[in-house]
Amino acid sequence: MIRSLGFATDVALRRLGGSSVERHDGYWTITSPLNPTHYWGNFILLDTLPTDPASAVALFHSHFPTSRHIAIGIDHGTLDDDDLSGFVALGLEDFAGGVLATSPDQLATQRETSFVIRPLTSDDDWIQEVEVGVETRPPGFQAPSFRRFLEDKVHAQRTIVQRGDGTWLGAFDGPRLVGRLGIVNCGNGQARYQDVGTVESHRRRGVASSLVSAAGRLADERWGSETLVIVADRDDVAIDLYRQLGFVDVERQAQLQYAPDRDAVD
Repeated sequence: MIRSLGFATDVALRRLGGSSVERHDGYWTITSPLNPTHYWGNFILLDTLPTDPASAVALFHSHFPTSRHIAIGIDHGTLDDDDLSGFVALGLEDFAGGVLATSPDQLATQRETSFVIRPLTSDDDWIQEVEVGVETRPPGFQAPSFRRFLEDKVHAQRTIVQRGDGTWLGAFDGPRLVGRLGIVNCGNGQARYQDVGTVESHRRRGVASSLVSAAGRLADERWGSETLVIVADRDDVAIDLYRQLGFVDVERQAQLQYAPDRDAVD
């Protein structure tokens, strides 16, 4: 059983999207053959912090021998920079994110907005979802390769939606998609947010907060979700917005990665 709330919902998401999840002695492997450039769709998750980080890197390569990236998770919610320094010394990035959670009744109510909030349904909606993802991509990633990654990812997202296990909501300014996010039922009363993003021209206008609130209500009404989970970069200004909406910090997600040339994605 995966103890970390962040990784438990991560693995549930991957499984729902068609990834292979396999248990081994002391660790898990998660493999996404339809999206091989997705770092955190192709990773190992260790039960405990290894005494020899190099052995963990070797273990990753034994399962992903042709991979150019390295992605190693540790199923522990309170590791700090010192704990992970051995991996950093090997050239990996300490990619630990902040895991936040709340309950539907603690989530702030949706603010009034002039934008239409509705699920993504049509082919055009999903094409726009890719374009918004490209526009709001993290620094350092090239648009062509990031678009290919997102096109593969959308296939998994639509599979989740078609099964009734999730919904991607969009904020529309007329016909244009200006913000979006996903909400997925991970089981055990948990729902996980995905892909929160707003185009630059529409930021600071209540788009993200409206989407987050609407998705939380949807999870409560549709699946009876008791815990709403969101993971964010600890240095991202968005994490403050989530706290304002009622989320509280519950753990730090220990992720170590090597991005060979930022021509793939995390």
